[in-house]
Parts: sequence; structure tokens; C-alpha cells
Amino acid sequence: MGKRRRADGGQEQAADVQETSSKKQKSSRAPHPSTLTDRELEEKERELHEALREARWAREKLRTEPPATNRITWQREVTRSNNAVHKAESLYNETRNELDRRRGGRAASSSS
Repeated sequence: MGKRRRADGGQEQAADVQETSSKKQKSSRAPHPSTLTDRELEEKERELHEALREARWAREKLRTEPPATNRITWQREVTRSNNAVHKAESLYNETRNELDRRRGGRAASSSS
């Protein structure tokens, strides 16, 4: 027997197209550091440094006093906080590496 065809096949294709466009939008939220100008990159580095400092502070504030009751919820909050710190660290390191790469390139070209 053959395949049954669905009457809403067009709707599935439209949903697939919408899903792929939403994936593209998610990836274009923050531009990659290599696409930024030097001034924008330095501003971004300062912003990310501050965000990293705040995330670390919030994590340590949360971890200093574990609750006597409802420890599972507290542990979930700690996990979320750790994830936020890790994300902030990776974004900061990526920006920092791009800055170092550009400064290293300038130093090599100016010394020649």
C-alpha cells in the first residue's frame, strides 16, 4: 500500500521554514568578535568583564549560605549561576583572545 498523504502538508513545510529562520535569528543575536571594529571590541570587552564580575559575585553570594531546607531548589539555582558564569567567561575569553590577536598583529607589523 502507498503512503497516506496528509492534507496539511503545506503547513508542515511552512513550520519547517519558520523553524530554520528562527535558528538563523538566534545565531545572529551577538556578532562574532572578529566582525567588530577595534573600538567596539574594546567596549564589548569592558562590558563582558563587568558582566563576568557580577556573575561571579552573584554565584559566591548564593553559594556562601546553603539553606537548611529545600536544598534541591538551592542546588538548581547554584547550577544556573555556574552556567551563567561559564557563559560569561567564554564570551569574555573569546573577546579577549580577539583583542590579543589584533594587538599581536599590530606589534609584529610595526616592528618590521
